[in-house]
Amino acid sequence: MASEQFVLNRQLRRREAHLREHEKVCPVTGLYRVNYLHSLMQQRQTEQQSATLGVIDIRDFAKFNAQFGFSEGDRLLREISDLLVMNCRLNDVLCRYAGDCFIVLMPNTSQSQAKELLAQMKAALNHCAFKVAKSKGAQFQHILTATMAMDLAQDPVQQTSQLHQQLQKEKALVGAAVY
Repeated sequence: MASEQFVLNRQLRRREAHLREHEKVCPVTGLYRVNYLHSLMQQRQTEQQSATLGVIDIRDFAKFNAQFGFSEGDRLLREISDLLVMNCRLNDVLCRYAGDCFIVLMPNTSQSQAKELLAQMKAALNHCAFKVAKSKGAQFQHILTATMAMDLAQDPVQQTSQLHQQLQKEKALVGAAVY
């Protein structure tokens, strides 16, 4: 019980510290917006500090919205955001990149460490039984991830776009294997 309370307190402190600056925070998830991430990346580049970027994507989120509605979709995004925050380290920065896509900036983290952290987040999300309102069954999400080392010389917007493109290639490979 004490460890659960610690995690919840950490999550609340992290969110409370930044909710005062609404332009930096997504109103649906409570996570940072991508513009804030870009500014942090720019700052790390200026200070020549390494980081690894990770992207997390919810598969078939559009189908979920179509089947259960946008209200349930927003609730799912909030639940997923909470799980991601609980599985991030205190110095990691998590943002909502696009509708069902999240990016995490992991300072001073090797790519192998980042892959392990993303694998842990993916496992937590894959095992989350989301209870849809007015439905008897639970919905489980399928997650895709990708990582890349932050380039200290490349524009942050280009880097996040490149990471997202890498994820799209992964989606195409997974989609081709399914069909």
